Amino acid sequence: MAQIQVTETQIISGTEIMIGVDHTRQIDVSIPRFASRPDITISIYSDDNMPPAIGSDENANPGTMFAPWAVEYRPEDGVDGQDRIVVSAANTQDGVATPVRVMCSYIVMGKIAIIT
Repeated sequence: MAQIQVTETQIISGTEIMIGVDHTRQIDVSIPRFASRPDITISIYSDDNMPPAIGSDENANPGTMFAPWAVEYRPEDGVDGQDRIVVSAANTQDGVATPVRVMCSYIVMGKIAIIT
């Protein structure tokens, strides 16, 4: 996770492996606190090139994709009172399981919380 601060705005970005089963995946990330609900932008994609490498063409991504169905912001619900984001995604091709690794990149931007 990377973090930068510009005046009263903080920007958090990162990429996580989505965990779950062949039809649904999720990330759950603790992030520094925000003063109010931040803007959250996500990108979900399969990564056929990262270890564990997909060994043969039969295990390559069959063209299915995962679409987000929930992007949750949970203030002060993360580790040590941090904020938390939870992104859930589902396979768009009903009944077709896919073994590929699914990644989620995120950018979270908003007013930084002043902790006293």
